[in-house]
Amino acid sequence: MNIGLSLLLTPFAFVFLDFALYLRKRKKSSSRFFLTAGALLSVLAVLLWTGVLDPYSSYIR
Repeated sequence: MNIGLSLLLTPFAFVFLDFALYLRKRKKSSSRFFLTAGALLSVLAVLLWTGVLDPYSSYIR
């Protein structure tokens, strides 16, 4: 389940990062928001993919 969610978040992270780089070239101030969002989604996707973050662990007892 975590790997599936990670695979869904990864394209969104790439889109946010690409859009942030595009805005940065055009000297727009909103590029920081998209860069931060893309970085956070990338970190979240990696944590879910590796199994470090398991949001469903409290239900398995």
